[in-house]
Amino acid sequence: MNGMAFFPKLAWNNISKNKKIYLPYMLTSSGIIMMFYIVFHLNQDPEVTTFQSGTTLQFILGLGIVVIGIFSVIFLFYTNSFLMKRRKTELGLYNVLGLGKIHIARVLFWETVYIAVFSLVLGMGLGVLLSKIGQLGLFRLLNMKASYTFSVNVHVLGFTAAFFTVVFVLLFLFSVRQIGKSSARELLSSEKAGEKEPKANGLLAAAGVVLLGAGYVISQIINDPMSAIGMFFIAVILVILGTYCCFIAGSVALCKLLRKNKNYYYKTNHFISVSSMIYRMKRNGAGLASICILSTMVLVMLSSTACMYLGGAAAVEKSYPRDMMVKMTLYGGELPEFQTSADAVDHWLEDTLQQQSAAAENLVSYRIGTYMVHQEGNTVESIPYGNFGASNTVMNVVMLEDYNASENKTAALKPGQVLVYDDTGRFTGDTLTIFGREYQVAGILEEMSTQKSSFVGYSTLSVVAADMAEFSRIYGEQEKLQASSMKEKGVDSAADSANSYSYSLVYTLGFDEDGMSEAQKEAVQEALDHLDDDGYAEVIEPALRQSGRDPFFSTLTLSADSSEEVRDAFYSLYGGMFFLGILLSITFLLGTVLIMYYKQITEGYDDQGRFEILRKVGMSDTEIRRTINSQVLTVFFAPLLAAGLHVLFAFHMLALMLSVFAITDTLLLALISLGVFLLFAIFYAAVYMATSRAYYRIVA
Repeated sequence: MNGMAFFPKLAWNNISKNKKIYLPYMLTSSGIIMMFYIVFHLNQDPEVTTFQSGTTLQFILGLGIVVIGIFSVIFLFYTNSFLMKRRKTELGLYNVLGLGKIHIARVLFWETVYIAVFSLVLGMGLGVLLSKIGQLGLFRLLNMKASYTFSVNVHVLGFTAAFFTVVFVLLFLFSVRQIGKSSARELLSSEKAGEKEPKANGLLAAAGVVLLGAGYVISQIINDPMSAIGMFFIAVILVILGTYCCFIAGSVALCKLLRKNKNYYYKTNHFISVSSMIYRMKRNGAGLASICILSTMVLVMLSSTACMYLGGAAAVEKSYPRDMMVKMTLYGGELPEFQTSADAVDHWLEDTLQQQSAAAENLVSYRIGTYMVHQEGNTVESIPYGNFGASNTVMNVVMLEDYNASENKTAALKPGQVLVYDDTGRFTGDTLTIFGREYQVAGILEEMSTQKSSFVGYSTLSVVAADMAEFSRIYGEQEKLQASSMKEKGVDSAADSANSYSYSLVYTLGFDEDGMSEAQKEAVQEALDHLDDDGYAEVIEPALRQSGRDPFFSTLTLSADSSEEVRDAFYSLYGGMFFLGILLSITFLLGTVLIMYYKQITEGYDDQGRFEILRKVGMSDTEIRRTINSQVLTVFFAPLLAAGLHVLFAFHMLALMLSVFAITDTLLLALISLGVFLLFAIFYAAVYMATSRAYYRIVA
């Protein structure tokens, strides 16, 4: 045979004869390449940039490209180790029969070429075909209309092909290195590796428990959202390391404990499965830990992004209850200046509507005093200068008349009484002490739309004060406390405006456009856009000068937004993250399924000879199937249970991090997390049944 054709043909025959091992690997590789192309294609899609917040969506998809790229490299190297483990004996036989290491490398080269070509052609082909479906799905989540023109991005195709070609080249070099450093004897005996009964590593198991415990404790003791974001990744790393330690060392210990339990161990199906597993649990532990971590990633990603998408829509409606919302914020200024500015905005709106002969429907306005405070039980204290931190609470104070008007209520308060809303649901007191003065709590509110403030990611305590006198007293007390604190530390309040950002006054004005014609809506929208850009100079400053007050340039912000614009921005951010979460979850699921399949195949070939011996000594096929089910159930459902435990302990921290995105519905997160876990458990059980049959076909 021609030497040039011998190695390609030998490589092709190897793949054909081992298609049970190679085909799932190539299909999964194709699936990952397809996902990479689709995300990259959407990231470069010109239609994405045509709608509002398209840049934000492109950034999110860009992160997805990085995540899938990193996962692809790690996953392909990981699964390639399964292939090499299975192939080493065969390659060692080639070595004994006269093929040198250079010849074996040529075989591996052609195998890699066939796998790469198959995976790239199928993956990119499916990516091109399904990219339009991906775009339509994304735009559906974004509540946007997509064109039905089909396009192929040559640049994305080229980058995808180049990236994964490099990955396959690295896989080939890694395989050659493994073969090059192994002797023919080591290759031939590689399948027997791990047959020596491992010792239970108490130190490793203890380290795993400590690492897991540390990760769990961190997830429970954090109580403010900003700290949760920073500590989340530390907790994740600790849990990942702890999971690997516990599965590697704990799995061996578990098998030995089962062996000591005579009532369990000395049954036909349990005896054989435990005896078989105990010799290979060190290798099993790492694989099972990988399945657990991937499963946890899928559960966390789907639960959090689905909650953001579903809960975010309600948050937008709550924050922007009218078609148009004008918001003015004065940081650390004087109350008379604030009232003058608010009146100026009111007059501007009246003049604008009058010029257009338009009428605003459902007009609503309210004033809020926002304070960054320290809350201890039922006591709220001012934060001393320079002590601003992530563990503080935001207190919003609104007047009763504004609360009743904005919430459509008829509540009544006596002097010295307040209504309280706590977004954490923990406030239960009969009194509330604010800056040294005690108020009687006339009621605890279940909901409040005027709770929003300019501080994002902090727990919020909203207080309804009886009248303007109480509203002013609370604000004035904060001013005095801050001025006293700054004086003690020798800080010039006039020269240091940064600290004034710890308290502010917010005026919100909203109205609907239902009664306006399209021309009137366009004219009002244009006027609002102008207010957004030049409102301070043209509206606020003249009013302040006319009232004899000095204008302030650095401590007031003025913005005008339509609920439609905010909704579009929401869908771009939350919808994009949900879509990316779905794609990444599918990618991780592909990896999970392949690892489970390879573990079953590997275990099946390892156990094939043992079950053949058991048949010869009289064990029936029914008993063998029962033994197989016992072994697979014992091994493969441990990662699912551990993943559920990880999500349970991560729930508190997830809820805190979602609050940064204005998602505070903990019940919704709990229901979504439970639903995702149940769906994943059904999927996991289906994979278990399929892989169990593959295992049985091998040993049968």
